[in-house]
Amino acid sequence: MPILIAIVGLVLTIGARDAEAQACPPPPEIPVNWVLCGECRGDLNGDGLLNELDLMLFEIYREQIPQNPCADFNDNGLVDTFDQQILICVIDESDGACIAVCGDPLNQSCFDPANPGDPVPGGCTDTTCCATVCEVDPQCCTDLWDITCVAIATEICQPDSPDTRVDVGNALRIHEYTQPFGSGSGLPNDCLAAHPTPACADGRCTNLVCVADPACCTTSWDDACVALARVHCQSPCTTPRIQEEVCLLRPECCESGLWDEACTQFATLWLTQG
Repeated sequence: MPILIAIVGLVLTIGARDAEAQACPPPPEIPVNWVLCGECRGDLNGDGLLNELDLMLFEIYREQIPQNPCADFNDNGLVDTFDQQILICVIDESDGACIAVCGDPLNQSCFDPANPGDPVPGGCTDTTCCATVCEVDPQCCTDLWDITCVAIATEICQPDSPDTRVDVGNALRIHEYTQPFGSGSGLPNDCLAAHPTPACADGRCTNLVCVADPACCTTSWDDACVALARVHCQSPCTTPRIQEEVCLLRPECCESGLWDEACTQFATLWLTQG
C-alpha cells in the first residue's frame, strides 16, 4: 500500500506540473449534477483542507463505476482530466484552506445571512454583488456573510428597489472629496471654522450659505454658518442623510477632505441599525 500511494503521488505531481499553466475555470453557472461533498469545492475527504489527500481521493473517485459525482467539478457528468486540472488549480489557489468563491453555487443568496457552520460561510451566489460587497468589507468573503454583509448587499446591489431605505451612494467606499477654498489652511476666514467677521474665503460657499442664513454675510460667520457650509459647500458623501448621521458621530468625516475607513464603518453601523 505505501508503494501504491507513492506511485499515485508521483503521477499526481507530474499532472500538477502540467496543469500549473491552466486557468482555473469558475464553478458552473447553472449546476445540474452538482453534489455537495466536503467543506468546499474540492474538499473530497471533508476535512476542511485542500491538499494532496483530495488529489489521491480524486483518483479513486475517477476509477469508480459509476463515477463519484463529488469529483465532477465542471458539472459535465464526467470525472476526467479536466476535473483533475480544476482540483489542482483550486488547491494551488487556496494555500490549503477552504475559501469562499463569489458566485459559487454552494454559497447562499447575497440577501440571506450565512451561519458559521455552513459549508461555505463567506461570499454569496451573485458574482458581481459579492465582489462589490467584499470590496467594502473583505470579511464578508474571508470569514462570514453575516447580517452586515446582507445590509450592504441590499443597499449596493438593489439601489433602485421600491422601499423606504436610504440608498447608500458612496458612503461605504473610501474616497476623497473637495472642500471649500482655504479649508484647513489656518486662514482667518476658513469656511469650515467659525470667525467673527462675515463671509468666508470661498465666494461660492459664501453665497450658498448666505442664501440660507443672511446673517452669515452681515454679522459673523458663526457655528451655524459653519454647519451650513458643511452641508452646502462640500459633498463628503453622496447621501446627505448618511453624511449627517456619520458626521454627528465622527465630525472628522466632514472636515478632513477624506471619507476614510472609519467613516465607512460608521455608515455601515447606521445602515444595519437603522
